[in-house]
Amino acid sequence: MDAYRLFVALHLLTAVMATGLALYLALMPIALARTAPAAHRPHLLAAALAARWPYLPTSRRPQLLHLALLLTLLLPPTGLLAAGEVGRNGWFALKVGLWLLALLAQLLLLRRPLVPALLLPLPLLLAAAAAAALWVRG
Repeated sequence: MDAYRLFVALHLLTAVMATGLALYLALMPIALARTAPAAHRPHLLAAALAARWPYLPTSRRPQLLHLALLLTLLLPPTGLLAAGEVGRNGWFALKVGLWLLALLAQLLLLRRPLVPALLLPLPLLLAAAAAAALWVRG
């Protein structure tokens, strides 16, 4: 496998994991609003946000919020390595802007995980992925 394919695979894996964690963060308050009594929602949401990534040894498991931030931070370098010589245009600028907003939303979540902030990263990352597809095609 050459370096280009390795970088593309790494970027796609990072993007899928970051988007999946954003989906988890967005669905958790919606699911709790439908199933949990109002008095229990804050504790259940706090437990969900304190969850740790289960696929590492116990002492090294990061919290999901920290993992989401790490993956969001890894998107630009892996994307630029995967893009190679693709020119920079308006779609690239839009992608970078959306990524910055998603990063800001992730940082806001670490500081204060409120329900509206939990809904922000998912549409921003999905829109950035769409802008990336249009950038590469275009």
